[in-house]
Amino acid sequence: MNNRNQKHYGGFTLLEVLAALAVVAIALVALLRLQLISIRTTEQTNLHTRAVLLAQQKLAELTVQKYPPIGTHTGMLIQDGIEFCWQTDVRSFALAGDRQNETASLREVCAAVRWQNGRQEKQYRLATLIAQRELP
Repeated sequence: MNNRNQKHYGGFTLLEVLAALAVVAIALVALLRLQLISIRTTEQTNLHTRAVLLAQQKLAELTVQKYPPIGTHTGMLIQDGIEFCWQTDVRSFALAGDRQNETASLREVCAAVRWQNGRQEKQYRLATLIAQRELP
């Protein structure tokens, strides 16, 4: 038979199709992995945001008082099955080398929140100083 009389059909060979499917499969696996990482990161950010808001709330509760009493308070808050343990600590504050009279009216106020993130325990802590305020 003459080559001119043979019909040539355009198309892909089986090997080309298999190679294309392998490339698509590898790309899909990578995209699914990125999606899982994104979901995990969003969940961790959500937990951290909740802890920050709880620490800010506890710190605000103490700073609203004129001069909070010295002491430690603890508690627990459960939101959506996640356990957040908080602790507030109020103590006297004195600068090193400073005269006691000038800093006797300062208190350090700390709020810490702990939570479990998988196998790791995470903690967020806020602190501020409060001066004794008396209006004339």
